Amino acid sequence: MDMKVVIDTIWVLMTAKLVFFMNLGFAKVESGFARSKNCVNILSKNFVVFAVSSFGFLFLGGG
Repeated sequence: MDMKVVIDTIWVLMTAKLVFFMNLGFAKVESGFARSKNCVNILSKNFVVFAVSSFGFLFLGGG
């Protein structure tokens, strides 16, 4: 396998991991600013947004 392909693949996986953890951080910040009774709603909303955007990338941008 070409070394450039390996480096590009490692770079994409590393940045995808950073984006995934950034989404978790935003969920923690957003739930920290809300009342405790709304935390489940906020976390589920963040999960749905992440799931929809992941499927959208898989079907539209990942192919």
